[in-house]
Amino acid sequence: MSYESSIKKIASNEYDNIQALNGLWSNIDSIYLFLSQYGDLTDFNFKKKVFFNVLEYSMNKHWLKLAKEGKFLSGSIDEQVSLFRDAFPKSEIDNMEQDPIFFEAWFFSDACPAGAVWVYNLDNAETHYEWT
Repeated sequence: MSYESSIKKIASNEYDNIQALNGLWSNIDSIYLFLSQYGDLTDFNFKKKVFFNVLEYSMNKHWLKLAKEGKFLSGSIDEQVSLFRDAFPKSEIDNMEQDPIFFEAWFFSDACPAGAVWVYNLDNAETHYEWT
């Protein structure tokens, strides 16, 4: 399976299971072990690359929107992903100094620019938003 196919598989699985973004982060090196053929799953920068590839793919498929405090982020997908990437901790150690208990707590902090809202098109042509 190619790297691109792997990203699609992960995005589809996350969509089916309605994961919050911290869940996607933790699943990269615990569930999606097949990614190890493309990089070191313990390497923060590789894990971050996968995270943002899945995020962007899911947004481009219109499966995922980003929102903060009940409002969708504005701007293009590229602009939203860039905003998220710029705010993302530079390393797990940097964030551990801010929150020594869980790296994943960053996703629920004020520093995180958004959370996941999964988009589902229902049979009756209505759209359902699943806020995480």
